[in-house]
Amino acid sequence: MAALLPRRSPGPWLGNDRERSRFEWPARIAFPGMRASDGPGRRYALDIQVPFYEEVRHVTIEFPTRSAVVPTIRADGPTESPHRYPDGAICIWYPWDPSAERWVVTDGLLHLIRLVEVHLFREAWWREHHEWLGPEAPHGDPKRSEP
Repeated sequence: MAALLPRRSPGPWLGNDRERSRFEWPARIAFPGMRASDGPGRRYALDIQVPFYEEVRHVTIEFPTRSAVVPTIRADGPTESPHRYPDGAICIWYPWDPSAERWVVTDGLLHLIRLVEVHLFREAWWREHHEWLGPEAPHGDPKRSEP
């Protein structure tokens, strides 16, 4: 009987070509050099210009299969920031905030990339001025799943 059951998709967009295209397409237009790769999950790699700074940062956004709605985001370059997890991943929002106050999959990949741009600007500003421009929340373990 188990052989007749369809394979379970790891998320509404990750396991469905049409939904994945809808999720990615605006970002592919805005960032034509972005690369995507499959593995256990989906990984995006792209270069982002830090707004108002001459820095270009290489960013990776990973959606693991086990949690295709909670990405891990990393950027090269300086990592001094009050909004990084111990493993160097970027903390852009508080995962337990209501969905209206954080990124959710239905916002799409381009919206997430724009949030990364803003975060990288805030980090650069913080390193220069020791002032965080934006909301702040306590930091936890990024490997925990959403509530």
